[in-house]
Amino acid sequence: MGTEPADVDPARAADCASCKDLGAHEYSSTRNASADDALPPGFRRLAAIGRGGILRRCPRCNSYFSYRRAYDSDLGGYDEEAWLDRIGSAEARACLLASGDLSADLIEELRRLGVADALQGKLASQMAALQGDDKIARHHAVSSLLAHYLGQGRLAGVDELLAHPSPAVRRDVLYALFACGNHLIDRFGRMLADVDPGVRNYAAWGLRSAAEGGKDVSGEVARLAGVVGGDPDQDVRRQAAAVLAEAAARGVDISRALAPLISALTSSAWSTRSTAAAALGAAAARGCDVRSALPALEACLSDPDDTVRTRAAEALRRAGQEGTAGR
Repeated sequence: MGTEPADVDPARAADCASCKDLGAHEYSSTRNASADDALPPGFRRLAAIGRGGILRRCPRCNSYFSYRRAYDSDLGGYDEEAWLDRIGSAEARACLLASGDLSADLIEELRRLGVADALQGKLASQMAALQGDDKIARHHAVSSLLAHYLGQGRLAGVDELLAHPSPAVRRDVLYALFACGNHLIDRFGRMLADVDPGVRNYAAWGLRSAAEGGKDVSGEVARLAGVVGGDPDQDVRRQAAAVLAEAAARGVDISRALAPLISALTSSAWSTRSTAAAALGAAAARGCDVRSALPALEACLSDPDDTVRTRAAEALRRAGQEGTAGR
């Protein structure tokens, strides 16, 4: 721990051209408008530190302020509240240390506040949070660690999280990756072999999200085919078939997955049968030779589920074989 800077002299803060209009405690409440805009003008001259700007610092006199905002909505609009409080250096340091944020400006501010090993300490704290039973704390820790590793281009750090012994952590990592649009497609593909079915489901879900977003998932077709044909979990098989359907609709060649998709047409789960038929139809529409699937698709015309019958008929139509659902 380094030397903490002394607090700003009150007389100097009171005479500061940037923040002298800010009192010890400021509060604003608005309806259908920004609560930030209702704070004194000095607020907008403060430097925001960390994600969400939980700490603010005056760039002229270096006074610190804690900041938080609340938001609520109803049918008529929304309400906002904002709080801004002058604090000392010790409080500012405690505020930043308590935050799970690992952003570069926050770490630099901690160094300025005398915390020499700020990054290492916060990384250790977030890794420790992964071990606890608090789901919210674990989720925030995963988000903070991922943001840090991706921001630094440290994919090895992402791989360490994906290899975490806790399936819950691995699921959180995959969810956080595709939720923020970071489709590391090869990583999602590798996680299709995870021992936990929930992790495998999230991996397939991430690949489906990537395909829907126009990302190239062609390199994962072989893995997905293996999942459709051999995963012990029904929902994982259905999710993998859905990725293939989405990929085929966007022109990806899924011919190597035809055999497991044909087998999936006889699945005990209607959703898997339906998704497999959709994948075969999408492949046929893109010119893939699906003649080997025609007998199974024709059999699906008598399926007890209406969605399966409809998708089978559509697949046959796209393959140039007119079929009538329910015949």
